Formats: sequence, structure tokens, C-alpha cells
Amino acid sequence: MQKTEGPAPAYLPADFLTRLELILAPGDLERVLTSFHKTPPVALRVNTLKCETPQARSTLQAAGFHLEPFEGISDAFLLTRGSLRDLEKTPLFEQGGLYVQGLSSMLPVLALDPQPGESVLDMAAAPGSKTTQMAVKMQNAGTIVANELSRSRFFKLKANLAWQGVRNTDTKLGPGEMLGRRYPEKFDRVLLDAPCSGEGRFHCQEPESFSTWKASKLKGLASRQKSLFYAGFHALKPGGVMVYATCTYAPEENEGILDWAFEKFGDAMTLLPADFPFKNLRSGLAGWKGKPFDPRVQQGIRVLPDAFMEGFFFAKILKKA
Repeated sequence: MQKTEGPAPAYLPADFLTRLELILAPGDLERVLTSFHKTPPVALRVNTLKCETPQARSTLQAAGFHLEPFEGISDAFLLTRGSLRDLEKTPLFEQGGLYVQGLSSMLPVLALDPQPGESVLDMAAAPGSKTTQMAVKMQNAGTIVANELSRSRFFKLKANLAWQGVRNTDTKLGPGEMLGRRYPEKFDRVLLDAPCSGEGRFHCQEPESFSTWKASKLKGLASRQKSLFYAGFHALKPGGVMVYATCTYAPEENEGILDWAFEKFGDAMTLLPADFPFKNLRSGLAGWKGKPFDPRVQQGIRVLPDAFMEGFFFAKILKKA
């Protein structure tokens, strides 16, 4: 293994660190390696289905908390005074007026931009962070079908939807791979926040976050991601928009999936720009391990970790009419 630049934690898997050297530019590599030692500040959304944002801020201010608005994401805040443990004990939190969610995790829904009255599919929905975010954007109007494979996570999803006052969502328990057959060309928008290797959430103080990682598992993950993408694209109406997202750096699970999709669907799909005012965003890779990707894949967006965000990837896809 080549010598890694920056403060690489020695107990992360060596082959993972070698892969990062190939994936990232040197300056970005140092940023990612540093992120494994740091935890972003607590970020949250005000649930405007339950309360207005100014009311929530003033209520928390009176209780000794301070929320700092995060520029570029409406109704998103950083908790800059007070602890999360104490925040969770407040009536506002207990009644569903707030939802703790990482800033990176909010971006796919903002890119998807679901509107009131539309039909939306959330293919891998639990625990419900993005489902509840979509319901807020849709003002509880229209329909969300929220699917989850895991029975235990499914009930967590249902509990979070009820807690947040979501009324426009129909929950389904089962494999997402079947949704294309079950709902052919039914949805205006589809969100596939795909199960992945989770590399963007590795942390040195949480060995369990990377203890099961193996490069040999990536092929199997990518195979499932392709099956889910295939189902999601078939469930999408012509003219509809789909967002594919992961919280990993692995090209096999990111650009590799888009490259496969262009081979599969050809000119029936195109990638759309997602304009965000953040300096930690990068274009998708042009290729991996000597294999060039379809040039359109570079319109995918890599989210690099910074003081506020974790590593993420997403792409906004249009199904041509």
C-alpha cells in the first residue's frame, strides 16, 4: 500500500484506504481522512406540519437552546447551544416539531423536489428521515408510498411517520425489487436511497461503523442496487424524476450504477443538474480502475465531508417522455 497523505487512522481497513487514494484527489483525500476523526454538529429540521419555524426557534431560545440556520437548506438548523439529550426532552421535540437529520441526508430530497399533489415512491424508506422530509415539502398533500424490507425497521418507519404528523403516506413491507412490477409507471417522483456500504459514515470512535466492511462485499451490494434502480425506473412515469443516493465513496455503488443504467436504458434517461451553493460538492468520476464511464455519469454529485456534512452521493435522473 502506498503511503497515505493526511491523518489516516491505522485501524481502518488497509484496502479501504488504498481505494480512497484512487478515488479522491489529494486535497479531497486529506479532507475525507480527517472526517473519520470528527463528528458534525447536530443538524435538524423544523417540522412545519406541526409548527412554524419562527415559533420553534423562539420556543427553544426561551428554553436555553440556540438554533443556527444553515444557509442553502430552508428549515434546517445546527444546534449551537444545548445538548441533543436535553433537546429530546422538550415538548416541542416530543410532539414531533423537530427531526434530527444530517445535512447531507437532506440533499437528495431537495434535489428530488416533490410537490404537493404528486405521487412519490420512497423505495428504502426506514427509519423515515427522507419520507418525513418529503411529506413536509408536499404539505401532506398527494401520496407517498414508503417501502421497507426489514420488518423491525418497517415498524420504526411507521412510528416516525405518526410522530411527525405525516398523513399522506402508505407504508409497504417487502422487497423494493418488486415495486416496478407492482406499480408500473405510476409515480411522478422516485427516491432510491439505496442500501450501501456506508463508507461516508465511518468514524474512528465507532469501530462498528466499519467492522463489517470488505471490498469483496461491494459487488453484491452493487448487484442489489442495480435491481432496485431497475425497479424504480420502471415505477417512474415518463417525464418523471428519480433520485439515486448512497452514503458511500465506492464507485461501484455510485457512478458504476449510473454507467450500468445508461447501458440498460440508453436515451430513455438523462441526468439533471442539482444546483446547491456548497463548496464541498464534486462531479462524478470519469472512470474507475481503467474503465471509462459514460461521460454523462459525471453529472452525478459527490458530497465530500466538511465541518457540517458527511460523505454522500446522489444523482437526479429524468425519465424521458
